[in-house]
Formats: sequence, structure tokens, C-alpha cells
Amino acid sequence: MAPRKQSEGGRWLSLAWHLTLELLYLAGQAMLYLGRMASDLADSVRLLQLARRRKKFPQRAADAEAAMARLRERKSARWSSWEGIGRTRRMGIQAAAGLLVLGAAVIFHGYVSHGDASREQEPVQSASVHVGSKKPRAASVAAKSGAPPEFASADLARFRAECRNAKAGQWSVYGVKSYSSARADVDEAKAEVDSARRDLQAASGRYASAPRTEDARRALVAAQQRLAAADEKYATASRELNNARSPVPRPVLARGELYDWDDFKVMSPVVINTGGAYRMWYVGCHFVAEDYTCAVGHARSSDGVVWSKTQGPVLVLKDRALSRYLHSIAAVRVGNEYSIWYAVDSHGFGEGHCTILSYASSHDGLHWDSPQEILRANCRNTGHLWPEAFADGGTLHLWYADFDSGRSLMHLLSADGRHWRSAGATSFHQLGLPPGQMRIVSRGPSGWHALFASPDRDELTALQSSDGSNWQRADGAPQLKELFPGAFSFNRLDQPVELVESSGTWMWFGVSDRRDGSEAIGVAFQNKGG
Repeated sequence: MAPRKQSEGGRWLSLAWHLTLELLYLAGQAMLYLGRMASDLADSVRLLQLARRRKKFPQRAADAEAAMARLRERKSARWSSWEGIGRTRRMGIQAAAGLLVLGAAVIFHGYVSHGDASREQEPVQSASVHVGSKKPRAASVAAKSGAPPEFASADLARFRAECRNAKAGQWSVYGVKSYSSARADVDEAKAEVDSARRDLQAASGRYASAPRTEDARRALVAAQQRLAAADEKYATASRELNNARSPVPRPVLARGELYDWDDFKVMSPVVINTGGAYRMWYVGCHFVAEDYTCAVGHARSSDGVVWSKTQGPVLVLKDRALSRYLHSIAAVRVGNEYSIWYAVDSHGFGEGHCTILSYASSHDGLHWDSPQEILRANCRNTGHLWPEAFADGGTLHLWYADFDSGRSLMHLLSADGRHWRSAGATSFHQLGLPPGQMRIVSRGPSGWHALFASPDRDELTALQSSDGSNWQRADGAPQLKELFPGAFSFNRLDQPVELVESSGTWMWFGVSDRRDGSEAIGVAFQNKGG
């Protein structure tokens, strides 16, 4: 009879083991289910905010619609795997989720009750010690780095190595692994998971068979740990593969924390190499509930990748209500003088509904004199100006998109940055392009070379001109497939800026967050080679 009892004991142990695995699976799936529900709730609140913003600020309706579409797309992707689970299994997961919520509520109630009982024992006078005081936010005490929290040293080292080892003309993007490399990592991780599962099955069989020994138990635990590690590695590799398919570069200049002046967006970068250091000016926006304001910020970097923000904005519009229409900037350095031009979109304040371009100057790039309005445009047909400036010796050049003159790329000249005269224009229809932003890449013996980005297109266009007024399309623009091999979809590069150096070409660009419509700034580098 002893063998029979031993066999029955093994079956009960096996049954208990499978039941434990089932409960762990249900608990894990229930937590994922609750996480999806919480994300849905947060996205719903965000959708309501965006809907109100779209209604209140119709001129920014396109941005709100795009953010709302990204939120809906995120929700669909979040629940795609849920649809593949059977109905009975889903009911079990939902029941487990309900039990988890109930248990959490009971624990929280007990904690609160205990806390109330403890507070009843405190001296009465302690209640008035901090009345009227308010602890300042850490963000208002010290400046923060512009680098995002996930800016790991390993990621930085990998990006620098990719930039050094890339072939001539090849682009490297911070935070995006190549598709082929990501695919190979997934295959390797999948093989490790399969091997670990086979080892666990073998260890479970040895442990369930008689006689069970301490060595068998240890082998079982070790096999479980190997499988857990392999699963984690596979999950990480899968996330990187998804990022390679639909690349979302990690930002190198992140938005600020909640309630900071730039907690919603950092965009429209302008970068100048001052000889040993990079300086960036950018538009930062704060958006919480109905409070939406924008200003110009500043950051420094020694390598173009790791940036440190200057505390607070460096250029603030006097009219807070008008600041929400701040859209894009251009900046140049002539000797020890910095000049900046910023565009404020058409609005309902003051006279008319024109887009306004203003100018300011500074000796250090941080403290700017009083801005001066230099031109008004797009009064009949609203649209972004997308200004770009270039210093050519003692002559300043300015380009902007004019909608009232038949949608043309206007070219102006100035000696002081304040007073301008027309030099010519090129029709966007002639270029076969919708209006957008142009960044002057360089000027050489053969003329001007520019990079053009339109919000209506997901590709960049190279332009060239002999005089800066008459432009035509050219070859040589970096394409998305070059920047993101293996990608089948990607949001456009928003307001990119290029900087050509002896070692290669830098490109900084806007990175949209599909979860909430916010924006940060990413970077790519093209190795010159040779």
C-alpha cells in the first residue's frame, strides 16, 4: 500500500502546484487588467481636457485632434491582446481583479482607521503648528537637468558607440535600436524562454517523482528563477522590437515636471555651437486644466546629447494670455551678440488676427532686451510663420511662410535684425510643397542648402538656392527609412534643426508622446566618415 499512498501524495502535490500556478497567472492578469482600466480612466480625463481645449482654442484644433487620435490608438493597442483571451478566462480575470480591489479597499480602510486612532492621541496644539504654511515644490528650489529620467548611461554609451562605428552617411538615433538587431535579440530571448520552460518541466517531474530530495527542490527553484529571468528578457526585447517597428526615439531634452513652466511641451529647438559647447533655445509650454502658457527656455550641452536646462524661462511674453500662441523661434549669433525672433500665431487679442514676429537681442543668450515687433503676416489667411534666420557676415537673412501672398516662402534682408526689406519669394506651389518650416543647413560656393519640413508630410525635403530667394528641390534630404530602418509607421519629425560639423551632421527634432500629446526633443547623428 505504501507505493499507492506515495503516488496519491504526488498527484495531490502536482494538483497543488498547478493550482498555485493558475492563481499566480490570474493575479498577474488581474493586475494587468486593472492597469489597463486605470490607463483608460486617465486617458478619458485627458480626452475631456483636449476636447475643451479644442473648443476654446480653435486655432490649435489640429494639435488637439492629433493628440486625441493618439490616445484612442493607444487604447486600442492596450486592449488588443485582451480580445484574444477566451470569454471564460476573461470572466475569471475580471473576478480576480474585483477581489484584488476589494482586498485593497479593506487594507486601506484598516490603515486609515489605525491612522485616525493614532492621531487622536496627538497633542491638540500640534494641529496649529503649520497652519498657513506651504512647502515649496522642489522644482522651484533648484534647476533640473533637461535629461529625462530614463537617460541611462548604458543608452548613452550605446548611442556614442553607434555614432563612432556607423558607416559614412549612416544615421544613428538616440533611443532607437535597429530593426535587425532588435529582431535578433527577440529570437535569442525566445530561445532562452523555451529552454528554461523545458528545464522547469524536467525539474518539476524530478521533484514530483519519489523520492523527493533537497537537491531536487533546489533544482526546481533554480529552474523557476531561470524562467522568470528569461521571461523578463523576452519582454524587454519585445518592447525594443516594437519600438524598432514604430520608432519612438527617447528624448534628450525632456519636458519639466508637473506644474513646471515647461511641463507639457519642449519644442522648436534652435542649436548653436559656440566653440566647445552647444546652446539650445526652445519653446516650452505649461498645460494644466485651463492654464496654458508658453515661453522660451535655454539649455547647454558639451556633446549635443546630454543637456542641462537653465532654471526657468529666459524670455517671457509680458501678456500671459498671448503667450499660449507662441509657436516657433529662430536665433543666430553674430560676434558676441545673440538675436532671437519668435512667432506668435494669430489670435483674438488687440488689433486684427495677424501672426506677429518679434525680435530681441542679448549679450549672453540668457537676459534679453525688450522684444520689438518687426512684422505682421497671415492676417487674412491664418497660418504658422515658421521663421528661420541666418547671419551672413554683416547681413541677416530671414525666411518665413506667408499665406496672404499666395502661400510663399518669403526672404527678407536686414543689417540690424529690426528693420527688414524684401529680397524675393518662392511659391510653395512651385516647389510642390505645402507650407512648413525651413532650416538653413549651410551656405557655400554653390549657394544655399536648406532642409524643409512640412507638418502635412512624413518626409523631409532638401532645397537649394543661389540667392536665398529662388528655391528649388534638391537631393540629399535624410529620409525616415534612413533614420529608422525597419519602421512601417512614424510620426513626422517635428521642427527639425540640422547642424553640420566636420565629424558629421546633428539633427534635433520634436518627439511626440502618443499617450497625452506632449512633446520633447530627440537627437540623431549622421557619421561623415572618411
